[in-house]
Amino acid sequence: MTDKPLASWNDTPTFYTNGPVLVALALVGLAAGALAGLAWRRSLAALATALLAVSLVWVALHSVLPHLWPAVTSVSSLDDGNGPAGDGITIGKGFLTSTGARHPLTADCGPYAYDLECRTVYNKLHATAFYHEYHPISHYWPLQLMATVLLLAVTAVLALAAFRVLRGRTR
Repeated sequence: MTDKPLASWNDTPTFYTNGPVLVALALVGLAAGALAGLAWRRSLAALATALLAVSLVWVALHSVLPHLWPAVTSVSSLDDGNGPAGDGITIGKGFLTSTGARHPLTADCGPYAYDLECRTVYNKLHATAFYHEYHPISHYWPLQLMATVLLLAVTAVLALAAFRVLRGRTR
């Protein structure tokens, strides 16, 4: 038996399954299914529509999640050779110039300034330090709760729409 390392808290499946976000996403699916069932009046089409709706909501949530809570910015020296410091949900990495401007890391150089070619590029752009904008582990619950509130708002809108469709059909 081999010991597998545990997934980090910011691993996508781990983040979404270890909190109330999963329950809220299920409620979105329930409300989307009810609305689709009332609208289509065909179960298979409603199932496919609800699945598509939940998938779209999840993709939208995943894209806005890093922006639901203020991020932390870590600044580290170019000389330590480790690149941008900090661990968590990454929003952006790069280097700071002498004017304070932020530039993303180049694909050729990456975070390692000890390579002679990279050092030349960083010197040419007047790089002074690395930066890493991210969410540390202390942001786990704020991000979970903000995402849950957002999903519950979507659920409420879908449920309201389902009741409006139902009222229109039963008059």
